[in-house]
Amino acid sequence: MNARLKWRKLVSGFMLAMTGVCAIVTVSVLFFILGYLVYNGGASINWDFFTKLPAPVGEPGGGMANAIVGSAKLLFLAVLMGVPIGFMGPSIWRSSAAAPPPLWSVTRRIS
Repeated sequence: MNARLKWRKLVSGFMLAMTGVCAIVTVSVLFFILGYLVYNGGASINWDFFTKLPAPVGEPGGGMANAIVGSAKLLFLAVLMGVPIGFMGPSIWRSSAAAPPPLWSVTRRIS
């Protein structure tokens, strides 16, 4: 091996190691935040938290019912738009292909 190839392999290994170190640091900080939230806020999680409406500003208590219902509505709308496109896509692709592709029988069964 010439000197340039050795240098490139050394730099590549160093950068790969630094990427791993950065990933470990980032994930450890995220787990620290998650642990902090579970430790300090775990006692507040109960059935009322999920079923009650939010309390006015300054009052203790309250829940997340509006947020959960809103998320469910958005999920329903996304499924309502995404599923037909997902089923029509393979059908259009299959009908426009000149020769039957290898996965033709699979897409024929699901659409």
